[in-house]
Amino acid sequence: YSVHYTMCRKPWQCMAKGAKGGKLEGQSGGTAIDLNIVNLDHCHDIVKEWHKLRSEVEEKLYKITGDDAIRDGQKGAYEKDLFMGHCSEDGNAGYLSIMSGKKENLPRLNEIY
Repeated sequence: YSVHYTMCRKPWQCMAKGAKGGKLEGQSGGTAIDLNIVNLDHCHDIVKEWHKLRSEVEEKLYKITGDDAIRDGQKGAYEKDLFMGHCSEDGNAGYLSIMSGKKENLPRLNEIY
């Protein structure tokens, strides 16, 4: 089973708003999920699932490293029910990286799976 996110936007793009044509009023194209081609609720469902998986990885990584900085990537307030703290605002600039912690913890991801 796999999911292709293109029309719903990538989960790390922190895009929750929908608009016909994919353009929020007064802004350029690509600033919203295009309601002409997707169902917004479906997009939210699959993006939320991705963020749930990321949260699971963060929790497992935290348990083996004890690195509190990993939790910095969960402090976003933008659409918290959807993005689970991984976004601070709408759009790419709002994404909070999973690797806010020590970079040497990255190879330890191999220990999780």
